[in-house]
Amino acid sequence: MKRSSTLTSLPVELVERIAELTSQEDRKCLRMVSRDCGAKVLNVYKDSVFHEVRVTLCSECSIRNAINIIAHPLYGTAVKDFILTDISEPDPADYNFAYAYGKSIAVAAHQAQKRRREYGHDRKLPTELFDKCRENGRMPSIHFKSHRDGSRSLQWLRHVVCRTNWSNREVTKNKEPDSDDYCLRTVMLAIVSSGASFDTFSMDVAAGQGIHLGRNGKDMQKGTVYVAALYHFKVLNLVLNV
Repeated sequence: MKRSSTLTSLPVELVERIAELTSQEDRKCLRMVSRDCGAKVLNVYKDSVFHEVRVTLCSECSIRNAINIIAHPLYGTAVKDFILTDISEPDPADYNFAYAYGKSIAVAAHQAQKRRREYGHDRKLPTELFDKCRENGRMPSIHFKSHRDGSRSLQWLRHVVCRTNWSNREVTKNKEPDSDDYCLRTVMLAIVSSGASFDTFSMDVAAGQGIHLGRNGKDMQKGTVYVAALYHFKVLNLVLNV
């Protein structure tokens, strides 16, 4: 028994039989009902699938996908939340490796990340994403996530750089890693550069990964960027390090 290509749970024979039993006068109404049902299903689909868009900040592919969604004339209207996740490579110098191959892969990944940052590639695409929000009149909320300290950091390393097959016995911290707020600052700079406005900015970050009030007070340029970016939001739910 064949299946309908559009209604996979219904046999084609059933759809054909309904059409056969529909009078000539009612077939136009049947088509109108079909279109109406299709439109309603599409609204439910786009709201459920595109309501929340997850973006990996260190992935060019992930950011480009978000740009395509927000720029889409139909699906872009459904976007209400951006979940921006920081999965930056930690500095291998902060860890002891039991095996040389694990360290070599970690060093290579960290150096590649360093080159991307030096060339500004990590900043260009988020700015383009927020530009699309402004151009299309979208005001989604932004939720920034970063879990990269303590035991969470080691768990993250094993998950993301799975090629090393790290375990608790194979890699340990030799010191507390320095706080790396590069991705957060990049998001703030992109918001300021785009001029876009948003609804809510919230944070879910590990210890030491919030906004450093003391440090930003000393670094006036960095502090100015944070303040300027946060003015683009109606509601703020921040994690502050004092």
